[in-house]
Amino acid sequence: MPYRGFIATLGVLVCLAGPALAQQASRLAPAESEAFAFRRLQSELMVAALSCNDMRHRDAYNTFVHRFRPALSENARVLKAYFKRHHGSAATRRLDAFITGLANDASLASMGDRNFCVNALARFEAINRTDEDQTAGRIVEEAEMLIDQ
Repeated sequence: MPYRGFIATLGVLVCLAGPALAQQASRLAPAESEAFAFRRLQSELMVAALSCNDMRHRDAYNTFVHRFRPALSENARVLKAYFKRHHGSAATRRLDAFITGLANDASLASMGDRNFCVNALARFEAINRTDEDQTAGRIVEEAEMLIDQ
């Protein structure tokens, strides 16, 4: 299932891993695609919580982390397995670099978009209204629907 933000995530992956990953990216399992998209969303929401200077963002992020702890844990497991399979002993370093890259991209987006905080709050509200047992893919879909409107 293609996600609008997934293309940006693939760009970060290619920068971190080189051309070989571009070929691998086209063969991601659905759970891996969801994991990359969900991690991107998590990074964007974390940046909003830290940079929007509004307690509503921090409270909403804390709610997100609490409500979706199982999805966050499963997502971390999928990403770790992916990086371990593709990078072996360098997996932790590569995963850390990937996550840092996502956070940096989200931070740059927050500085370049006057509506970043307003949009982030709307995304928090939509996501936090979903059922607690939602999959990473469904949570990303909820957040992406707001962008596509």
